Amino acid sequence: MSYLEKLKTVPLPEKKAVSPEQHRRTKFIEKLDEQIALHSAELKGETYSKKKRVWVTQEDGSRVRAERDAQIRKWWWADDKGVTFLQMRYGTSALEIEHGKPVIEVGDVAKLATVLKGIRDATVAGELDKLLESAAQSRKGPIRRK
Repeated sequence: MSYLEKLKTVPLPEKKAVSPEQHRRTKFIEKLDEQIALHSAELKGETYSKKKRVWVTQEDGSRVRAERDAQIRKWWWADDKGVTFLQMRYGTSALEIEHGKPVIEVGDVAKLATVLKGIRDATVAGELDKLLESAAQSRKGPIRRK
């Protein structure tokens, strides 16, 4: 008996399209995970870096794929009193949980991981779907050509 005869074959399953809500959730959760990793690395005194693949033109004119560090911006900062603030972002848009209030006051920087994980759980549960949809709609606009 050959190896191929031992394998179980099945008909091609249907591919289910991912809903736009699920796509936005997944994208936002990935960014939240980056922020959580960035925060934990900062608390340990380490640097967090994420690699991205880019095309680079060499001296002879040939183009090759290379890996570079991706720039990850922190969503949090501390004021002069030591109070930490968090501003969630979807792309370039700031998410406003309440109208006119895009910033969350965290307090101590040690509590930031708990807040980020809570936001992640809320995103998985679908509580931020309306915010993500409005942020995605605000990013759509006419394409300007030069």
